[in-house]
Amino acid sequence: MEAEERIECCEYHLKRMEEFYGKDYKAFVCESQAFLVAARSIMDILLYDFAEKFQLGIEENERLDEKKFKKKAIKSNNARALEFIEWWCNKMSEIQKGIFGPLFNKRNIAVHRRSVRPEIHVVKVSETITARESITVIKKDEKGNVAEIFQSPEEPSRTPEPKPAEIDWYYEEYPNENIIEVCGKLLEIVRGIVEEAKSKFT
Repeated sequence: MEAEERIECCEYHLKRMEEFYGKDYKAFVCESQAFLVAARSIMDILLYDFAEKFQLGIEENERLDEKKFKKKAIKSNNARALEFIEWWCNKMSEIQKGIFGPLFNKRNIAVHRRSVRPEIHVVKVSETITARESITVIKKDEKGNVAEIFQSPEEPSRTPEPKPAEIDWYYEEYPNENIIEVCGKLLEIVRGIVEEAKSKFT
């Protein structure tokens, strides 16, 4: 199925996003946009996959949406295809009305309007503070005269390695989960839909 190949494409872009995360902003934005476009397209590709499976006579270069799919299914009197399109419409509605609807629809912004960039940038800077200590022991005789002084050797001065700043990027609709986490969850939802379609309709 083409939809499964597109999932692999999403996995590739998600992996590249992880590589660039917090390091290369421009490359990250390019990969995240590619991910969003690929993830959103899976539902459309699923329509084509099942139009072919149900032999609805849709050409590869022909535009296909749920209305056209339903019209072709009715015309060919294909009950399974009608059952599929009803199921597909419900799944699409669940995504768009659910928590990942805004993320799913960022694809339209990326394709038709502008680059989709992280709106929230969190930079965590760490500082290391080192403490050194030495001990001085003064030994006195019974008359109170200093008999011996012992001082522990000073630790050699070590300059701690500075920790690099940690950078996190978020979409404004998801301020509690970074972009990698949110995109990973969206991918799992779409993957689940493809798996369900395979088990229900093949």
